[in-house]
Amino acid sequence: MSDTQPFDYEDRVILESFDLVSGTFDFMYRSGQLSSVKFGDDPKAPHRKLRRTMLADAKAGEVGEFLTADFENDMVEYCDGAADIAVVAIGALFEAVGGNYQIARAILSEVARSNLSKFDDNGQPIKDKGGKVLKGPNYSPPRIREILEYYGVEIPEVAPDASSFVSMPEENGVRPGAVDGEGHAAVPPALRGPAHGERVDTPMDRNFTPRKIKDNPQA
Repeated sequence: MSDTQPFDYEDRVILESFDLVSGTFDFMYRSGQLSSVKFGDDPKAPHRKLRRTMLADAKAGEVGEFLTADFENDMVEYCDGAADIAVVAIGALFEAVGGNYQIARAILSEVARSNLSKFDDNGQPIKDKGGKVLKGPNYSPPRIREILEYYGVEIPEVAPDASSFVSMPEENGVRPGAVDGEGHAAVPPALRGPAHGERVDTPMDRNFTPRKIKDNPQA
């Protein structure tokens, strides 16, 4: 018997007012995770290790749970895993920008703008044989560095050998949840399927340009 409560119209109305980014920020703020976070120069720092484990650890990582649910055709756990990955990833973004809500929002909006620029002049996607949406003639990459510099975020030097910092356990050979040194899912060939893309309607403005806001209560 499930210990969860039934979902009804009142729940739907309440949840429609929620926002994943704001909710993740609120969770991190209440749990004290935003008080002293900084990306820093050391990929081996405890908070960086914890974030990698939460995402990609072969046993406890959200990506592993998501892939397992996918291979087992478990729709409930698949949806839960997808949402959990989004929360952990957004949390990582907040950590990278020192807990600044405004900067994180600007980056997410810029990535969405960049994705929408992949479509052709008729607003149609260009796909490969596997269904992945390719970069069209109007594509422009996300201006992540430009946004960070605009807001005065310190950007550390890139590590010359990132593979030495990332260690993903693979206990009994390759597991569905294991990730290789480049962050790709290490999945047995028999379980690999074609990548696919799907257009999602969004009101995002293609010409979004981040603007500095002097007073931001959530910054």
